[in-house]
Amino acid sequence: MTHLRPDQMADLLRVSKRTIYRALKEERIEQALVRGRTVIKVPIELQSMQHRGDRLLKPNEVAEILQCSRTSVYRWFNEDELSGLMLWGETLRLYESGVEAFIEIREYNKEINV
Repeated sequence: MTHLRPDQMADLLRVSKRTIYRALKEERIEQALVRGRTVIKVPIELQSMQHRGDRLLKPNEVAEILQCSRTSVYRWFNEDELSGLMLWGETLRLYESGVEAFIEIREYNKEINV
């Protein structure tokens, strides 16, 4: 799927519809009109995420899973240890598969005492 309605994009990105409409108004999202309705072009990285059945997590959810602070989650994202998307320069969403890989790497490093 290469285009989504604004409400579908909000669900995919786990943001409010208001956030999507604000981004549309500020022209931060590529949009088109199809049969008189606004649709949003889905970026390639989100298309591949949907294809592999991955989902996006909020920083507070990742912090809960990893039993750490949100600050640590942001730091690991900035250090490229957690993979995700920074939406419009203000909203972070992390790939669930990236969090799982991060956990596996940490457990492996504990086993070999790195």
